[in-house]
Amino acid sequence: MQGARKFLSRRKMLFVLFAMFIIMSAASPFFLRRANLTAVFAQIAIYGVASVGMAFAIICGELDLSIGPVMALSGIILVQTEARAGFGPALIAALAVCACIGLLNGWLVTGVRISSFVTTLATMLAISGVALLVQPAPTPIRIDAFLEFGSGRIGVFPYIFIMFIGFIIFAQIVLCRTCYGRNIYAVGGSAEAAAKAGIPVKRYKRSVFLLTSLSAAGAGIMLVGRLGSSSAIYASNAALSSISNLVIGGISLSGGRGDAIDALVGIFIMGIVTNALSIFGVSAFNRLWIEGVILIVVVSIDAIMRNRRKI
Repeated sequence: MQGARKFLSRRKMLFVLFAMFIIMSAASPFFLRRANLTAVFAQIAIYGVASVGMAFAIICGELDLSIGPVMALSGIILVQTEARAGFGPALIAALAVCACIGLLNGWLVTGVRISSFVTTLATMLAISGVALLVQPAPTPIRIDAFLEFGSGRIGVFPYIFIMFIGFIIFAQIVLCRTCYGRNIYAVGGSAEAAAKAGIPVKRYKRSVFLLTSLSAAGAGIMLVGRLGSSSAIYASNAALSSISNLVIGGISLSGGRGDAIDALVGIFIMGIVTNALSIFGVSAFNRLWIEGVILIVVVSIDAIMRNRRKI
């Protein structure tokens, strides 16, 4: 009983998620239809994989704004390389290039000592430009098995959503049950104290940038499988969406707090919000400012709570 109370007090946003689900179920008969739930789960899975990768960076006290262009670039590399060398080499090439981007971000932050915000903002712009040069227009991919995987489902659950849940479980185990995860929390809580305790801070910071880029690459590949094509403009707002997901779920932007379950809750909440706006006919332009307001509100709440803990 005490453990259940502790869990519920720690996961307050679960109540918000359940309330939103009940409200949407009552407000719109379309919400619980199989087609709509499948679409929601698919969107949650794709952007959720990128968000969980971002969670590692934020918990470690860093930020990666380049995940959107990395998602687009991974899809472009997959499509362009597959036409020449086959799917296997194309998949390896996409992951390898994106891993190099993560290593570059990590080196610039820890070696050159540029802030992660400036570093990943610069790489975001650079990767966006490269993606447009390589593939100015959307290009389809014609691999039946891959497209079947991207659009296939079991009941209302797409295959990619099932993969996402597996990734969540893996991330939760890594964060909460391994030495690597504990050290990430230590670095995010206080890099100086972690260094004095003998933790190789720079190595851990580099590793989270690598993990974030690989997660974004995986999300980009899933997006190609879902949509059947790649484009330089796909996932352009992925970084801001991920930050919103994580902060709403309870992961602090100051680092050292949160886990994969928090990320999952926030991802579901924002997924339902986005779907609700679509169901009720809110235009794309209005969705942008509404999501922007939500981001401002949740970041402000995070800052207020952080300041209260310091008092």
